[in-house]
This record gives sequence, structure tokens and C-alpha cells, in this order.
Amino acid sequence: MIRQGDLVIIDINAVGPGGYFIDFVRNFKCAGKMNQQEIDLYKEVYDSMYAGIEQLKPGNTTADVVSKFPKYDDDVYGTCTLQQFAHSIGLTLYEGMWMSRGYSLKYPAEIKENMYFAIETFAGHPRLRQTSRLEENVLVSKDGPVYSRRWSTWKRPAASGSRSTAFTRP
Repeated sequence: MIRQGDLVIIDINAVGPGGYFIDFVRNFKCAGKMNQQEIDLYKEVYDSMYAGIEQLKPGNTTADVVSKFPKYDDDVYGTCTLQQFAHSIGLTLYEGMWMSRGYSLKYPAEIKENMYFAIETFAGHPRLRQTSRLEENVLVSKDGPVYSRRWSTWKRPAASGSRSTAFTRP
């Protein structure tokens, strides 16, 4: 049941333009403004996701990307929990390469131009009632990341009371 004040996480994957898959996660506040704790969670996922995206450059490796993700259970267990990770997408949802702190730090793979990834981060902490997730789809290019979306992107909340539904990014 979704209640007023909840953070709602929506994870959508579907066949997109030209038959290629899309895979996005967005986070909304239900009927209210974000409190400072929720803003902090949102900033955590926003900052780690975009820091990872900035490493999606030809010649970099999967270790460069995941080194920007926060430490998580994957570090302890050598797993890919689908919380702090990236995966290639194409004509299928999970096509080829996966990135996780659980193995990409030890076994990095080179990132090449025209690879297409969904990159996703998560924040949740003991004793917090809410969690937060975000995911973007990114084409690797020599000129920097190319985003595959209709919304420009999410605004990083700056102060208490900010809404997570503003869409701007420099």
C-alpha cells in the first residue's frame, strides 16, 4: 500500500525506440515534500550514480565506474545484488556486460565507445523507513555520456522541502 508521505520507487523496463530496451528507475514523493532525511538519501543515490556515469568513457574500465558506488553487501559477498550496479542493454534487457563492486574491482573490463548501459544506485540505511533508487540509460561516446530519455533529468535537491520531481541538470 502506498501512503501519503511515502517515497515511491518506480522501476520501468520496456522495449523502446527501434526495438532496443530501456530500463529506468525514478523516485517520487507521494503527496508531500521531501524531509531532510529523504533529501539526503536522494542525494546519495544521485551523486553516486552520476559519479559512475562520468566514468563511462572509452578506455576506462568497469572498475573506474563501480569505484564511485558506495560500499555495499556486494563488497562483502562478491555478489551483484542489483542495487549498486550497471548492465549493458540492447535487444534484450540484460545483454552482455555487468558491473558490480563485488567483482569489477578485481576483474575490470574495458569500456568502449558505443556501449550502452543502464546504471543504477540505491541508498537505504538501518532504522530508516525509506529507501531511494535511481537509474539512467547511457550510451558511451568519446564526447561524454549520451542519455537516452525524454526528461532532461532529475534536479539534485538542495534544501529541506525540495521536491524530487524537478527536472534539470547542467
